[in-house]
Amino acid sequence: MGVSDKSLYLWVRLSKEQQGVGSGETPAMRVEIARLKAELKRASEERDILKKGRNVLCQAVRVKCAFMAKHHGQFRLSSMCRVLRVQRSGYCACKDKPKSDRALADDVMLVSIKRFFRDSHGICGSPRVHRDRVGVPATAAPDRLQREFTVTQPDQVWVTGITHIRTDEGWLYLTVVIDLPSRRVVGWAMGASMATELVLGDSMMAVWRRRPKAPGMIYSDQGSQFGSDGFNRWCKDNQLVPSMGRRGNSWDNAVAAPCVRLAVAHLSRG
Repeated sequence: MGVSDKSLYLWVRLSKEQQGVGSGETPAMRVEIARLKAELKRASEERDILKKGRNVLCQAVRVKCAFMAKHHGQFRLSSMCRVLRVQRSGYCACKDKPKSDRALADDVMLVSIKRFFRDSHGICGSPRVHRDRVGVPATAAPDRLQREFTVTQPDQVWVTGITHIRTDEGWLYLTVVIDLPSRRVVGWAMGASMATELVLGDSMMAVWRRRPKAPGMIYSDQGSQFGSDGFNRWCKDNQLVPSMGRRGNSWDNAVAAPCVRLAVAHLSRG
């Protein structure tokens, strides 16, 4: 065949080395070596993931998902999910919708904050910006009363409203809470401004004086004070369900104005 003895012996020795024959290596040892190599590869990959992703370990899930999408071609997805503690389903959800509704709302709010700060020539700080521009917007409650102004049980429906009174020192704002069946004033508050704290004051007085034993309804117009987040949270904590008449509808708000005028007359006498 034209092959020398030396070449044949060399090929036989190389074949034995590759198969482990003559070196004491068994099939079980070869399986264990393969397992250790795979474990080493896994540990090396996890080390590299931690090295590159150390800045996102304590971040939100969407930040981690963005890192995973960026390095998807470099690391296995299963390894990144395991190291970063992210569910595969969560990664798929983030991939389909990169930004949540809250994140989109934050982006809109950030634009408003920057615009307001720029318009103020960099003078306004965070408290004033929050108070004047980015407070939670007022929301209108549905008309749950539906013009059912004939109520027989006390503290079942309260009516509240705001009016202004001219004084020698300027305008004074009065807000009252009236029990609808008896038309009795159960809470009131006065102040120099129509802030949310004003409507909270009369409602607190009404709850403190009447101490209703069952959840009730508080009816008002669609003023920003009654639609504020603070007022709605307070109502929820005190088992009061807000109800509002439709904007500009005199029939829906027919009960509120007379009650407020009655309260003004009552308080002026007392």
